[in-house]
Amino acid sequence: MEAVELYKNKVGILSNWLVSKEYGLITEQNYKQLKHRNRIRTIRAGGNGRTALIDYNSIPDRLKQDILRKLNIKSPFDIINRKPMVEEYIVFDEKVSDFFADFKLADGRNLKPEKQRLYYTNYIVLDGIKRMLESKRNRLSGKGEKLKVDWDEVAKGIWELDRDNFPHKLPTVGRRLEDRFKCHLNNGFAPEGFIDKHYFNVSAAKIQTDVQKAFVIKLLRLRNNLPDTLVSEEYNLMAEAMGWKTVTDRNIGVWREKYSLEIHAERYGSTSAANNIAMQTKRSRPTMPMLYWTMDGWVAELLYQKTEFNKKANCYTTTYHNRLTAYVIIDPCCDYIVGYAIGENESPALITEALRNASNHIAELFGERLRPHQIQSDNYQIKAMMPIYEAMAKYVTPAKVKNAKAKVVEPWFNHKMNAVCQIEPNWSGHNVTALKKNQPNMGDLRTTERHNFPDEAGCRRQIEMKIARLRAEKIGEYKQLWETMPQDKKLPMNREKYLYYFGDVRHKRNGDLETNHFTGAGIIATIGGEQYTYDCFDLNFRKNMGVDWILRYDPNDLKTVLATNADGTLRFLLEEKYVQPMALAERTDGDSEQLQRVRDFNKEIVEYVNQVKFDTDELVYDFIRKNTDAVQELTAHNDTLYKHIIPDSRGQHKEQLQAQRAIEAGAKMEIKYTRKKELELARGFADDRREYIKSKVDLSQYVDVEI
Repeated sequence: MEAVELYKNKVGILSNWLVSKEYGLITEQNYKQLKHRNRIRTIRAGGNGRTALIDYNSIPDRLKQDILRKLNIKSPFDIINRKPMVEEYIVFDEKVSDFFADFKLADGRNLKPEKQRLYYTNYIVLDGIKRMLESKRNRLSGKGEKLKVDWDEVAKGIWELDRDNFPHKLPTVGRRLEDRFKCHLNNGFAPEGFIDKHYFNVSAAKIQTDVQKAFVIKLLRLRNNLPDTLVSEEYNLMAEAMGWKTVTDRNIGVWREKYSLEIHAERYGSTSAANNIAMQTKRSRPTMPMLYWTMDGWVAELLYQKTEFNKKANCYTTTYHNRLTAYVIIDPCCDYIVGYAIGENESPALITEALRNASNHIAELFGERLRPHQIQSDNYQIKAMMPIYEAMAKYVTPAKVKNAKAKVVEPWFNHKMNAVCQIEPNWSGHNVTALKKNQPNMGDLRTTERHNFPDEAGCRRQIEMKIARLRAEKIGEYKQLWETMPQDKKLPMNREKYLYYFGDVRHKRNGDLETNHFTGAGIIATIGGEQYTYDCFDLNFRKNMGVDWILRYDPNDLKTVLATNADGTLRFLLEEKYVQPMALAERTDGDSEQLQRVRDFNKEIVEYVNQVKFDTDELVYDFIRKNTDAVQELTAHNDTLYKHIIPDSRGQHKEQLQAQRAIEAGAKMEIKYTRKKELELARGFADDRREYIKSKVDLSQYVDVEI
């Protein structure tokens, strides 16, 4: 093996070994003659520790046979394909490989892959040498011989290893290889001993102590967002005073990258840290409508002109930079616009109008007014808007403050709304952080083009047309998804809740709310210049006849209105009065049912009043029976019985008057007799008393019954 080597895909023979006396493969005289006659070709010249290499194919055939015979081989390739002796003892160690793969440097970094492979290969090759020497030592110990290691031969063996499989960088000189081997052997072949020392050497670092690090991090953390040059200057002032090593802006740049996590929040703001450093939650869109709504306000990127009187200049001034605000509610299942409202700026009133628009639009699409399962809003006026949100949806989940990624409606404004507005001549451009090349040519706005901008009403129509266009693109898909919605997931919104939160109210000229009082005919109110009469079949409504009622109504549907008191604690849904024809000949279907409905309600009123009269009277009489002495003493000092005409258990009043006179005259025996008779008769005439009470009720005092 020692005499053959593969070099540039050619077989060559080491010349100095060929002529050596040890092998005697070819005589020195024959070699010189062949070289002189150019009958043998040298591949690599010798010198400077290198061995010369000659081409095996250039050797004459007669000499080739002698060489193969002396080497006891049939072909030089038999030697080439044979593994080096050390390779037979190399064992792959998975634990050592994992050690280098998981090793962390002082700054938290891992070793580069090529370094991991180099250190691992160096380890297993030296470990293979160790195994080889132990094997030879064991064989010689049985013969009583001592092991003599030729380190030059060992170095030559590892040099012959295939570098593709074993890319080591161990010494190829025997003496140096021996020193390296013994050093690792003394350290117990610890894997960390194979890592270059400069990875652990921090003595040359300019910033070493915790105090120095703290100063650098503090300067980098300032909200002024200082460049590296200023940070290095400020740090060097302290370094010179304290005798520290000074730094350059390149050193600071390394530290800025190293501590980017620690300085980002204060350097660029908490919002930037939340969007770029904090872990983000990945979410999926809802698969059906009405499960999730998200909403937000958008300052429309459409300019309009407005002319106002300038008091300071005493003239009319026209401005062209005005923009409206559109509050939009979308269903992310297919980015369908379920509701919107347009105003001068975002406000609770604008949000409420958008929610009402959404409720009415859903009623138009699906034939009934429904509530979404969940609403995601921002935190604008959240305390004032929360009751409306909770009335509108089953769950309300406001987005985290300053977390724009939490709401899909915000990128939707840029990708959808702004995209359809870009074609308009009054388009103002993207937001201020957008690339300048994507912005419109604002210089031309100083020409006559700006005079063609629409007014506020025209700009409103533009936005409404864009929303109608986007709705038209998605309405088919939205309705198709609605067909997959299970019935148990549909949440109806009742009429009372809708009118309370989204109904219109009337105002007086001074701005106060207009109210109505209950009358015998019901509540008579003027809405939109027309007079309407409303009433309620709820008995509790008539129990609060003295309340000033505020009417809340839907201008598009005045069949029912909601009557509430000032604080909203009393709410009654009123119906428009059904008009009955006077002439029987003009009656139509439904008239009789409505008339009977009124009669049944009036009957309910009578029964209720009688029951209250009976219950109260019975309580008073029971009290009198149980407290006879106290009542007699009370009547002796005042004429309460005379004024209120409180009857006894039999419905009589005169006997009580006589009892009072008897007390005043001192006829105590008569009082005892009267009391005794009263108690006896009270048990026998209880039923007569109830019938008497009912017979004495004048119905005309309570209701006006239509005959």
